[in-house]
Amino acid sequence: MRVADITRERRDLEAGLHHTTPDWQERMNRWEDSVKDDQPEWVVVRAVHVGDNGERYYDYDDGSIRASSYAPTKWTADFRGTNNLPSIGAFRIEQLTDPNLPCGGPGRSIKGMAALSEFKVEAVDLHDPTNKFWVKFVKATADFSNPEKELEPEFNDKSDKKRVYGPVGFAIDGKDDTAWGIDAGPGRRNQPRKAVFIPESRSRSPTVSCSTFA
Repeated sequence: MRVADITRERRDLEAGLHHTTPDWQERMNRWEDSVKDDQPEWVVVRAVHVGDNGERYYDYDDGSIRASSYAPTKWTADFRGTNNLPSIGAFRIEQLTDPNLPCGGPGRSIKGMAALSEFKVEAVDLHDPTNKFWVKFVKATADFSNPEKELEPEFNDKSDKKRVYGPVGFAIDGKDDTAWGIDAGPGRRNQPRKAVFIPESRSRSPTVSCSTFA
């Protein structure tokens, strides 16, 4: 009943806006034309998994990777990828849905969720592998982050440490007990999500390390 009321209110609001701004479609088209050329060019880094954390990975043609097997309450995935770009100004990570994941994903928890504790990037010189450094991130944005809340008891890692998930900034705060959360609640959980991480300076040839829990 409450859903029907909210749906009706939304339709009434939309109808009112269309009446007061009959040229809304033209204005929307003009806005879309004004911003279509100022978006960054995203290039997929074809990454391969390195190390052994007991997981099985499946590589897809679009460059995405699906983790399989048992989903632990905390684990770290390391990937290495190179590129032919002069530099990298930002990193975008996408959490994608997949019919092979619980509830369709994008995560592997019993609700199809995941929480990203730390997103780390190590830049390595291809010509001199000893020349490497950890990229410092100064900003993070996401298409969705849930409000800060404590991790549910079923994901207890037996460390007696309070762990919380919420804003995407948690993924670059250097703490392993906080994480970027994407749980939008019942009926809205299982959607693709993405986050963008801005480094302090441009870098090249990254090795990416992602730590997740849940």
